[in-house]
Amino acid sequence: MEKKEIEIYTLIQHMVEDGEELMLKVTPYTSLEEAKNNLKEIVENDERPNSYKKGWLIDTDNDVDFLAYEEGYYATNHSMITIQTDTIVL
Repeated sequence: MEKKEIEIYTLIQHMVEDGEELMLKVTPYTSLEEAKNNLKEIVENDERPNSYKKGWLIDTDNDVDFLAYEEGYYATNHSMITIQTDTIVL
């Protein structure tokens, strides 16, 4: 039987505010473009504006990663969204 490999793109969202984990969400996609579009929508509509409003440092902001945090307080105040790529062998 021939093995088949497929790429899985996992959108990971992790948000912590005032030391409380508000969100840890993992969403798998079979399309990198779909994962990128969802990340872009989340960042443009929510995370970037909220980070500016809170005065957080935006450390990374590209088509596969977003990271913002309160300078000096990363562990207690941050928003991280990333796309992780994995290969699955069927």
